Amino acid sequence: KDLNVYLLRLPVLRREDRITLIGNIDPVTVFLQGSEEDMRHSVQEAYDAPAGFILRSGCQVPYQTFALPYEQELIRHINHYTSDVSLHICGYITKVLPLIGQTGASALSVDQNVDLEIAKQELGDQMVIMGNVDPMAVLCQGSPDLVAEKVKACYAKGKDSPKGFILRSGCGVPYNTPIENIKTYLQVAREEGAK
Repeated sequence: KDLNVYLLRLPVLRREDRITLIGNIDPVTVFLQGSEEDMRHSVQEAYDAPAGFILRSGCQVPYQTFALPYEQELIRHINHYTSDVSLHICGYITKVLPLIGQTGASALSVDQNVDLEIAKQELGDQMVIMGNVDPMAVLCQGSPDLVAEKVKACYAKGKDSPKGFILRSGCGVPYNTPIENIKTYLQVAREEGAK
């Protein structure tokens, strides 16, 4: 079914190193990308856990209580090593965009469920906005013409974001995405980015 899972992506580390890195952060709220086995386990936990409500609802109070403090703590820790921290959150997160500005991230990647114009208005003066060509309906299942149209639409909405804009897919690109669509995505992105 429609499962939105929040993943904060870090370099692949051994499980014990990740635990040391993040301290006592609630593992139901923040999931780290590691080995494929760890990822499968994390997805199952997200689906089974009550915290899944936070990840799917986009409500401010649960986000502010159960996700924001942990994101802030983790980003503060990462900022000891780099100030370039990007955060990707899947799903309908428009209602929590004002709170995401408090995470300390330097960039926010949103999926196709978030209007880039709204993300830019809410956070564009605080962080780089990244997104959000639909990876399945557009890149994988769409035509090259549809890919070109959607890439142009993303640039039209995001290119003037005060802190910057980076075009990307709304999430991971499926492995069976037609190569012609990927070539179109890259070509149109180059053209739009040069304008």
